[in-house]
Amino acid sequence: MKKILLIPVLLALTLSTGCKKQLYHFVGTVPITKTYEANEADGSYSGTDIITKEDVTDVLNLPNNAQIDKVDLQNTGVTVEPLAGNAATQVLLSGTVTINGVITPLFNSFPVSTNSTLTLASMNLSGVQALTAQINAFLSSVPSNSPITVALTGIAVPAGSNTHVMITLKIQCNVPSEACIEFPSFISEGENCTIQ
Repeated sequence: MKKILLIPVLLALTLSTGCKKQLYHFVGTVPITKTYEANEADGSYSGTDIITKEDVTDVLNLPNNAQIDKVDLQNTGVTVEPLAGNAATQVLLSGTVTINGVITPLFNSFPVSTNSTLTLASMNLSGVQALTAQINAFLSSVPSNSPITVALTGIAVPAGSNTHVMITLKIQCNVPSEACIEFPSFISEGENCTIQ
């Protein structure tokens, strides 16, 4: 009964005080995972995959008027997992990102042991910057539709050994944003709205 009585009270407060737009801050998380299976008798491997605008935008649930700040990459890395028949103890991994025809190295012949991860801190700054810039472009007010092509190559250690591994690229994007949302005036958890 108390809950039923509360609804008219809230309605009366809303009608009497009106509504106002308040500024709220959000942080969305976008996980991107791409997998490459290497199964090569001679120990060499190459593969490509594509990151599209939809890989980023389809998992975000933000207000339509949200203004997005710069995307921040976190917990990004490449993991090498051995599969049946693998004889390699390491893979010398190289990776590039290609955006609008421009190829930028992400890492060069980096030794990654099986069951270990090449972390963001070990990647080339120029490649990380190119990757981050294009993800930001996906989310801009005039979004870019140009995909990111990620190419990986690997050479087994010991050289020539049978390589059967799963290579997993994981990228986590933190997407901070802010939006003005209309709430009843008596709810004042947000900040004064300073954006359109």
